[in-house]
Amino acid sequence: MIRISALLGLLCMLAWAPTGACAQAKASVSEQGVRVELMLDKSEIVVGEPVSLIVTVVNDTSRSPTSNFSAKFFFTEANGVKVMVSAPGELPVRYEGADQRIMYPSVEINLQKGESWREILPLVYDSGAKDGYLFSKPGRYIVSAELTGSILREATPAVVTLPPTAVTVKAAEGNAAAAFKLLAKPEMAKSLQRGMAENEAIANTARKVASDFPDTPYSPYALYLAATWNMRPQAPNYEQAASDFRAMVGRYPNHVMVSPSVFNLVLCSMALKQLDVARDWFWYLRDLDPAYALMRRENPTAAYFYFDHVETAQQRRWWMVEKPWDAPGPDTPQAKKAQPISPEEQ
Repeated sequence: MIRISALLGLLCMLAWAPTGACAQAKASVSEQGVRVELMLDKSEIVVGEPVSLIVTVVNDTSRSPTSNFSAKFFFTEANGVKVMVSAPGELPVRYEGADQRIMYPSVEINLQKGESWREILPLVYDSGAKDGYLFSKPGRYIVSAELTGSILREATPAVVTLPPTAVTVKAAEGNAAAAFKLLAKPEMAKSLQRGMAENEAIANTARKVASDFPDTPYSPYALYLAATWNMRPQAPNYEQAASDFRAMVGRYPNHVMVSPSVFNLVLCSMALKQLDVARDWFWYLRDLDPAYALMRRENPTAAYFYFDHVETAQQRRWWMVEKPWDAPGPDTPQAKKAQPISPEEQ
């Protein structure tokens, strides 16, 4: 039987109104040893700052060697994630992000006992807002969320309900105001939602924000966005992308975008045929954040390192590096000594 284990959630569910909302609430469902959690990463932000809805799946005590959870991790109708947002003085509306109004396929996560998996779903873009941002004005927003999926492929769906949660939005001031003035465009908000700069103008604006306003809450997201532009398939510049991602890890080591940045460093290093460097970054991330979604064995890039030659994989590990931002990258002497490999060896 599915059971809700968030007492805080039950208290908050008594009312939708702001007076009944609680900050930093977390809800979970557990069935047959598989636990699914839902929470927001922030309860206080400045205008336009992204908030992340975090989904965590844990195989606690399942009797089967491998357990699974499946869901459609998209916001629009007929999919698995339902987020309702009430702006100050307004009725709640369903959040759709940048997703299309179609039925997306389910994603199944297979976990061995003791393993966990985490997905980060950004709440940023709002097509109905003039500047494109969900949290576009100061005040007290109320956010609730519901995730519907299947544990162990049971016919009865597992539903995790995050209670109405207050997100306090403050006006941007000083450098933050100047930074958001550059970012306050619908196309920029959509790129932040998708985690990739969609054109060069967006990438240049993001780079300017990251460079000129590094002390603002927008800077980590802007730096990440600028880096992604140099990974576009049409004209990649992996050296520059790797440099940007390394700067991201170094400047903001505790930010929610660090794990995606490190995984992109793995991809950049592989593209540059620096497999030792890629291996360093991969094992660093494996020890730093093993639950990160792309670290699953089902991901071909991750599988390459999990099933690489054991003697090679154990030669160099992340703890040989003093700090993440000192780890080898394409512009270091260590990387320059790396021998290129032939396509047959990849």
